[in-house]
Amino acid sequence: GVRLRCLAVDVADGDALTAALAGLAGDLPPLAGVVHAAGVVDDAALTEQGWDRFRRVLDPKVRGGWHLHRATEALDLDFFVLFSAFGALVGSAGQANYLAANAFLDALARHRHARGLPATSIGWGPWAQAGMAVDQDVLGRLAALGLDALPTAEALAALDTLLAPPAGEPTEPVVGLARVDWRRSLAAAGRARPYRLLAEVTPADLAGADDGATGPDLAVLTLTDPVAARELVLAGLLERVGLLLGLSAADQEAIRPTFAGTRLNELGLDSLTTVRLRQRLLVDYAADVPPADLFGGGTAADVAELICQQLTLRSVVAADDDDFDDEDAEVLTL
Repeated sequence: GVRLRCLAVDVADGDALTAALAGLAGDLPPLAGVVHAAGVVDDAALTEQGWDRFRRVLDPKVRGGWHLHRATEALDLDFFVLFSAFGALVGSAGQANYLAANAFLDALARHRHARGLPATSIGWGPWAQAGMAVDQDVLGRLAALGLDALPTAEALAALDTLLAPPAGEPTEPVVGLARVDWRRSLAAAGRARPYRLLAEVTPADLAGADDGATGPDLAVLTLTDPVAARELVLAGLLERVGLLLGLSAADQEAIRPTFAGTRLNELGLDSLTTVRLRQRLLVDYAADVPPADLFGGGTAADVAELICQQLTLRSVVAADDDDFDDEDAEVLTL
């Protein structure tokens, strides 16, 4: 008893969309709802992004979402669903254009909600059997960052719940929905301070998790036993690179004997993982490692040596200055 009709229409083209909807009005029942799932990605570090790349990603979501809103705002819809991204709520390096586009969808949902119109913008994590993450073969890398893929059946069941919440529960215009391994996520983020946006959902026993490989003891070790300090930093660097690249424990053990002399760009670092690794080293070691040392051909030993040099400098400055505040200190590499 269900008829399915497929029309090829660019939702970013307002006139074409209006014409398509008008053509359906004659022989189909009244429109009951909208699901806007259009989108494209064009990931790159912000310094490599230009307006053309932004426009390509913004059009299907910003123009498309707005055109669907304007074309249907006078109709009595049961639902108006926008497929946003979990990264629009918590951030994702290298996706400035994509996250900006999804942030617009979240704002559109709030705008409609404020006007009494149905709207639900869902910030999805990756799906397992369909979606952009599968097409781009990045599920393994996302899993290493703590974001596990949602099975399609589970995602659709969650969608049903969001659109028809239990009696007495309010309908939220913007919702984030992802399967997160918090231990893996916090380890990958390597934050020295808690992420307050997620404080209420992060398990309390993980909020202050620390692998013990960084901090004052390591800084002191660079003065008392430089060789041991370099080995400790080198081991930590392998762990962090492996986490970002989705390397298994067995893979890491296989490259450990030759890791020191390996150029990091030979392991598969791209511009985005380089940004993430640099941020991780800055947080974990307060070491500002230039991108050229990570992506431009520096060996793991070179990077470890640079980190140790900066840790040594911090230790010397701290020893000479009674007012030195390690938490607020910043080391710049010139």
